[in-house]
Amino acid sequence: MSDRYVDFVNSGVGQSLARSVGLPQPVKLRRYEHGIDFIDGDCLV
Repeated sequence: MSDRYVDFVNSGVGQSLARSVGLPQPVKLRRYEHGIDFIDGDCLV
């Protein structure tokens, strides 16, 4: 799903419209940012 769709569905008007027509409501995913740890917490490899 494109970021524009996610932004629209997570907005106030878009959220109510998406619920009324039964569209999926995706969550906003975290994106990698330079200088931020890739994994928060512990990791078992």
